[in-house]
Amino acid sequence: MFRWALGIIAGLAWLTAFWLSTHVSDDPLVLGRWSAGYAFAIAGIFGVAIVLTLCHFGRAYRRLHAARHGIALLLISTLLTAAGIEIFIRVSDLIGISYYEESQRYFLDRIPDEALVFRHRTHLDATYQGVRVVTNEMGLRDRPIGLKQPGELRILFLGDSIVFGWGVPEENTFVRRLEAGLAKDLGRPVRVINSGVSGYNTEQELAFLGLRGPEIAPDLVLLMYLANDIEINEGPYNPAQLISLEGKNPPEMLKTLLGRSWAYRFAVHVIENSGGPKRTAAPRNSPGWKRSLGALEAMAGYCRERRIPFVVFLYDVVPGVTTRALGEDIAALAANLGFAFSSSRTWLSGTPPRAFTNSVVDPHPNRLGHELLGKGMLDYLLAHRNLIDRR
Repeated sequence: MFRWALGIIAGLAWLTAFWLSTHVSDDPLVLGRWSAGYAFAIAGIFGVAIVLTLCHFGRAYRRLHAARHGIALLLISTLLTAAGIEIFIRVSDLIGISYYEESQRYFLDRIPDEALVFRHRTHLDATYQGVRVVTNEMGLRDRPIGLKQPGELRILFLGDSIVFGWGVPEENTFVRRLEAGLAKDLGRPVRVINSGVSGYNTEQELAFLGLRGPEIAPDLVLLMYLANDIEINEGPYNPAQLISLEGKNPPEMLKTLLGRSWAYRFAVHVIENSGGPKRTAAPRNSPGWKRSLGALEAMAGYCRERRIPFVVFLYDVVPGVTTRALGEDIAALAANLGFAFSSSRTWLSGTPPRAFTNSVVDPHPNRLGHELLGKGMLDYLLAHRNLIDRR
């Protein structure tokens, strides 16, 4: 029985080693197939397979057989410990690791769109991170759009998950706070439409403006710009690919399988965020950077042609090379093209980031974060009355 078990484990090790060796890395430095790190990992697994095979013979086998009860106890205790850690992390939601699971459910609920790459379902009613999310006839996390009221100031707010209000009830988002604050100060109907979709970049926000702008007919367009807006999103969008193993190479399959473990996600998060912020140069020459600023320029042109004031708010929480460079480039565009631009830095200064974010893992603003952002935007617009007093 012991020999059979040892043989099965050795066979699995050999199969795993050969399976992983079929992959070709993007930077094939070793034997024209694998990166140095990947080759080292394969060598290690082949080494384990060889050792397990040799353990079938002679003195090595006799020693293992004599220690079989201790080995079995060690394996069982290791599995129980791993299961206990997994259960503990899931139950305690240590450092907010549930964010990965919840965001994946949200991504699976988005649907492909030819013009926008992806969008929300219309009339969606779901709960993410314990917060109810309801969408309207346009798939926006907002009330039905409806016709403009007499004297209404209608504002379209473009953005991604920050504008969407991840992890925060709709009534507590800065979109609603801004709407209420403006209505109170201006003494007229104000409607701020939340078009935020998690994962959108500047090109998708431009596509939404072109697609829905004429129907919404805004008097003012606001954009929340983030450093990750330079990431490229191209279709076709296939949300099932997030959890499917089909068509994936061995490393991707392993990552997908391991990603179902909260303990694995916890370990990866700790490793990736240890050692402080990465000091890298701003990717100003990257395709995503150029495409994002090109889309921003097109947005400004769209608004200028229709005489709609346009304001860009840069979400700036922790100083970074990329965000600082984007701020410089957007400020230059604003000066050349005549749109308004402001950073959120001063609105959030003096408050530790952990106090206004959802959790250690989830960097989205919580209720306090939305309160601070809403107040900052309200103060900015009231200080620039020419943007809102255009009856």
